[in-house]
This record gives sequence, structure tokens and C-alpha cells, in this order.
Amino acid sequence: VQTGEEDEASLYQTKGKLYADTEKTHAWKERGKGTFKVNISREDTKLARLVMRTDGVLRLILNVSIFPDMNAVITGDKYVRFIGIEDNKPIPFLLKVG
Repeated sequence: VQTGEEDEASLYQTKGKLYADTEKTHAWKERGKGTFKVNISREDTKLARLVMRTDGVLRLILNVSIFPDMNAVITGDKYVRFIGIEDNKPIPFLLKVG
């Protein structure tokens, strides 16, 4: 199965559950469980992205580029909060690991 990640190297990966902030209610909505990866292009090491696919069917639930001012905040023992850009809009994400 080709995933589009064949020309990338994974710098980090972990299992987790991904949530996205809903625009209407500002509540965390689960996107799914799977493998979260920090990938970097083998051809251009300045290109990196966050990718997450569900286990089994490999459905893509996260695909955001890493940008220079992007920061992640560790909240509690198992949560990481970050903002990604999807459809030219900033989306808050919450990743539960472990």
C-alpha cells in the first residue's frame, strides 16, 4: 500500500488518539486512533510535516506542514497541544499519547 510517505524519513512516531477543536462549539472532537509521525523529506530537509493515519485501513486523519513559528505545548502527562493549518485555517489539535 502506497501512502505518499515513501520519500520521507520518520524522525519520531508514537501511537495516540487525535482530537481537533470544533469551530462551532469549541469542543474537542475525536478524529481517530493511530500512529502519529514527524516526517521529513529525504530530498529537501527543510520540508517537514506531521502525519497521522488510523491503524488498519491507514485513513489519513492529520497532514499538516511544520512551519517556523509552530510550537507545541505539553499539557499533563499524556497530552500535546498544537495548531496546524488545514484549508488555510488554523486548527487547534490535541494529541493523547501512551
